[in-house]
Amino acid sequence: MDASDQARRLSELYDEVLGGGRATADPRPLVAASWERSLAAAVDPELDAPPVIVDPDVVAALRENHPLQAVLPVLRQTLTTIADEASHIMIITDAQGTILWREGSSEVKRQADRIALSEGAVWSEEKIGTNGMGTSLAVGQPVQIHSAEHLVRRIHEWTCAAAPVHDPDTGKLLGAVDVSGPLRTVHPAMSPW
Repeated sequence: MDASDQARRLSELYDEVLGGGRATADPRPLVAASWERSLAAAVDPELDAPPVIVDPDVVAALRENHPLQAVLPVLRQTLTTIADEASHIMIITDAQGTILWREGSSEVKRQADRIALSEGAVWSEEKIGTNGMGTSLAVGQPVQIHSAEHLVRRIHEWTCAAAPVHDPDTGKLLGAVDVSGPLRTVHPAMSPW
């Protein structure tokens, strides 16, 4: 099944499950649990406003003191090249889901700006619902969220893969590293199926 067929199937499932009707299938357990957490946090699936946006001065201070700043050159060298080639962007958040860095294709960054997928935006499940970064931070493991698996409908045209990053010495959650892109550019390696 190609990405557009999968997106269409997920959209139908989304409407069935969140519409309160009788669903012909169930979302993946990871997604169903995330939808439950997001809805319990009062995230509106029809949310049209951007997530919480942190002041640029606050973002600058968070970056300056963040432990992932030390590995940023390695992440840029490895993931940004892959993201550029796949028409995706690389995103690094803090443990609260605040986007601290975003790099990659200029065109994709412009598209991402339309949904506030940019520095300073908070993409935790509590603020914007099911998404790669927020869900990865919530469950403490790598995740892939594709199309209508996102709780908020306006994000359905995106796909993402994210992993939490922990301090190797203490195990403390530091943030997440994510690769996101428009649905039309999804690479087969990004699909959870």
